[in-house]
Amino acid sequence: MSKSDAAMKKKLDQIGDVGKLKRRRFIDSSSQDQELWSKGGLSFGINGLVYGSCDFAWFANENWHENYSNIHCKEKPYLVVEATDCLNTRSWGSAQIQRFHHALGPFLCDIDSIYYLNKGPTAERLRPYLCAAAYFATFTSRNSGNKASYLVITEIDDIKKLVKLLSQTGKNSPEFKKQVEIILEKMIAYFNKTFLSKPYYGNWEKYLESRNIFRQKNREWVKIIGARERSFSDGSQRYGHIVLGEAITSKYLLAASGCFDVNKDVFSYLMPLINSNEISTLDQTKKTDKEWQLLRKSDKCWKIVGFDKLVGVDSAIKNSINQYRTVNLNKVKTGWNQVKNELENKLKVGSITITT
Repeated sequence: MSKSDAAMKKKLDQIGDVGKLKRRRFIDSSSQDQELWSKGGLSFGINGLVYGSCDFAWFANENWHENYSNIHCKEKPYLVVEATDCLNTRSWGSAQIQRFHHALGPFLCDIDSIYYLNKGPTAERLRPYLCAAAYFATFTSRNSGNKASYLVITEIDDIKKLVKLLSQTGKNSPEFKKQVEIILEKMIAYFNKTFLSKPYYGNWEKYLESRNIFRQKNREWVKIIGARERSFSDGSQRYGHIVLGEAITSKYLLAASGCFDVNKDVFSYLMPLINSNEISTLDQTKKTDKEWQLLRKSDKCWKIVGFDKLVGVDSAIKNSINQYRTVNLNKVKTGWNQVKNELENKLKVGSITITT
């Protein structure tokens, strides 16, 4: 456990037990959080898949049925938190998204969940699309009967208010629901500062293109990302977390656009630096890897597409792709972006297509 992780847990711990609500957390170094809730941990699963472990939870001594294990527990989780101090470590980039799926696990189990990105005095700016993805995840899931909310929070006082109201008035009280709606409105207002301004002016297709999400000529959606086989096989990179986070947030941004039905539509998750053989190898070698299994099995909204599934690619692009498969992309951003843009443009006009 890093010092910043421990600091976040201690900050949450200061809220304390409140009324009937008690705390479950592991502040010192421990792997207990990786166990399922029914086994005393902070991990949650649904539909045969376990999501990433969380950092903190408030629960009551009440009966609760755990979907994944089909076990009836005597401790019912009411509010679960995944916390990070990445804003204060100057992480404007991908570190903000790599834990998005952790809080998604309990949320999908109908538990109010929080992705807490601590906003300190030197904090980097929160990525607006994190707020939008959680906001639209909440309302998309409500249409399917999930009564929980997925909240992105940067202020500890917002969490204190939620815990206090949960304890005093209950999950279904008007007071608690009102506070949840206040936070949700704060989230979408933060996103709209970007979305409604130049250069997007509320145009979803323009905004989605800024996230490397666009339509092919056949009007089907594509998301491009620079993942490689070693992005998943080399644990030190933690890039699997990022690829999964991008898939999930892309799904909910597409749902928000009104041009994508999460119950029937599928977008191609294009990874030009990987091929189908490598994907098959990862399917065999990563059978116990949470992120890879979630990426492959948790959702039918996306399908992974390797470079060999592209038809109509010219030799210049092929040569560039072969070059970028082995180099540090951070050192060749300009060239890599040019290749991505060229692939995007040719998929849009239909000179390159994706085969199944």
